[in-house]
Amino acid sequence: MNGRTRRAGIVGGGVGGLATAIALRQAGWQVTVFEQAPEFGRAGAGIVLPANGIAALDALGLGERIREHQVPDRSSQIRTSTGRTLMNFQLSDAMGYQGMILLARSDLIALLVDALPSECIHTDATVRAVRENGVVETDSRTAEFDLVVAADGAHSVARQQLWPDVSLRHTGVTAWRWIVEGLSTDYAGMVWGPGGDVGIYPMPRNRTMVWAAGRPGVDDLDYYADWLDPVPELIAAADRIVRNDVVYLPVPRSLVRGRVALVGDAAHAMVPYNGQGTSVALEDAVTLAACAPNLAAYTAARRPRAQYMSLMARYGMPTPATSRAAVITAPMAGLLPNRSLRWAARAGVRATTTWTPPEIRPRVSPH
Repeated sequence: MNGRTRRAGIVGGGVGGLATAIALRQAGWQVTVFEQAPEFGRAGAGIVLPANGIAALDALGLGERIREHQVPDRSSQIRTSTGRTLMNFQLSDAMGYQGMILLARSDLIALLVDALPSECIHTDATVRAVRENGVVETDSRTAEFDLVVAADGAHSVARQQLWPDVSLRHTGVTAWRWIVEGLSTDYAGMVWGPGGDVGIYPMPRNRTMVWAAGRPGVDDLDYYADWLDPVPELIAAADRIVRNDVVYLPVPRSLVRGRVALVGDAAHAMVPYNGQGTSVALEDAVTLAACAPNLAAYTAARRPRAQYMSLMARYGMPTPATSRAAVITAPMAGLLPNRSLRWAARAGVRATTTWTPPEIRPRVSPH
């Protein structure tokens, strides 16, 4: 059947935007990605990919390459800052996958960029306006698309313009994230203290992914300086630390306005405790490509899922940085309900392993 190729403009060259570009190309769309940075650099820290993120990358044809970043399953712990053990578990208990995927965000971005023709990506392109009729305005051009994908992060310009009634919520928590090069550690898991927590996960190629989070009053990493080993050593070796306030976004009632669809953090920024932000963005990308141009179907498929995963991230795994109850109980290892923690972990695994990617079928629009 004769027809014309539909055109999609994608605002944002992060994980969600690039993955959506790949998926839409599989569905037969012509894509243009607008990325405000002049180049894709080494910004960002580590990313955890549970089973659902891996399934989405399988659907994009990138599963084999992403598994190069797999780490073997291993025993892990949650301990207090003074060294008491609260819980023992396997990494696969939390990730729903026998062999965890850990990589730098820049490595995942590079993988996605390599899967796209260079002419699809326009860097140093700051988007100033997005309109419901599919018009995108940048500093240098104005173009109209059949579909605009707003993938420009938690502080999305497109969302602020077209969804002015939806705004970010601040948790009061500060997070620091970094990757330590050339320093391996035997410890894997989390360390809890009265006002914050630290996550430590060994990566391939002798690297370690580290994050720290602190409640109000914890202003810098000095707070963790007297915690059990290897926390002080990993802090001393920190380089290129990413610091940000932890925010979340109530999921809008509709992820669509006219020809514009929200994906990733622009649609449902969530707190990072379940390590699901990247994976849920990858789910969005695959689902949007399977549904488009039926954007109502996209909202119907994604909104309940995004709401559930966001709630799981906020309440499914209480930590000292996010939960007053955890602040009280973390130093009291004998009183912490191990059964409750395991229930929360199993619920998280079910959420990651029950998602199945929809089939992406090429479509051509009629004249």
